[in-house]
Amino acid sequence: MRSVDFKKTRALGDVINDTFTFVRENLQPLGRALVLFVLPPLLFGAVIATGMSGELLAKMMNPKMMEENPGALLDLYSQTFLTPYFALSLLALLIGYLLLYGVTITFIQQYICGGSLESSDIWQNMQGKLGRILSTVLGGGILFFLLFLVLYMILIFAILGLSTLGGGGAFAAGLFACCGVIFLVIAVLFAGLVFQLIIPIRMEKPEIGIFESISYARGLLVGRWWQGVGLLFLMYVIVMVMGLIFTIPATIITTFAGVAVVSEMGIIWKVLFYITNVISQVGSLLQAMIIISFFLYFYSLVEEKEGAGLSERIDEIL
Repeated sequence: MRSVDFKKTRALGDVINDTFTFVRENLQPLGRALVLFVLPPLLFGAVIATGMSGELLAKMMNPKMMEENPGALLDLYSQTFLTPYFALSLLALLIGYLLLYGVTITFIQQYICGGSLESSDIWQNMQGKLGRILSTVLGGGILFFLLFLVLYMILIFAILGLSTLGGGGAFAAGLFACCGVIFLVIAVLFAGLVFQLIIPIRMEKPEIGIFESISYARGLLVGRWWQGVGLLFLMYVIVMVMGLIFTIPATIITTFAGVAVVSEMGIIWKVLFYITNVISQVGSLLQAMIIISFFLYFYSLVEEKEGAGLSERIDEIL
């Protein structure tokens, strides 16, 4: 039984409640698809990244090396991150997150149209969407990063300029810094909200591009900006709190592993370090909840602004 009707208006609380309802109702088929298709590349990337970070941690905890070579830390970072292994790890994680979007989006669309929710059918139907998902996520992500970078650079240069002034320049710089950080956080939240919405927009309206999707999202959000920001904030908090189940053990073991390296008792901690850090990637699957919530929110906004779902039901009756 498919009890969640995506194409209806919802209040903020209803979007969150129906997200949990959808997850509970489809935990087995959705979870199976995520584990089969998304988890392997995430775990592969995590294994490589964990090995690299473990070696970096062991070397950083070697006091002799740091004393003999003051520039050793910079060398360690270059030896760790400027390597093919790091690139391979990054590529695996990117593929994993791309598949996370692909599986979740395809599952939602299959659910809405009454299609099969079997993993094999999800995989088959997803393949034709991956190009659009990749262009949307990468294109939106690049625009999001550039916006943040421009705003951050404006803030930094303005603070530096004010701080060079005599008299009350330092006070003005401090005041501007506080106001600028608040503005930057708000701008990032609003930009993140648009980014989350352009994904369902481009999935439902493949004929329009990134910039048209942004314009369409802004139109849907008229009068609903703060509601959308609230949903974004709450869903990330919910996912972060739920993810602590997977990340807290890794954090604890990483802390003690550092002590173990110093005392040359690292073998047990090293094994636990690998296991817990790899398992922490399982928590990444919870990101599917954010995707689900914003598909619900997208359809709610469309129904509120355009009444598309109501028109479809009337057409079915007639």
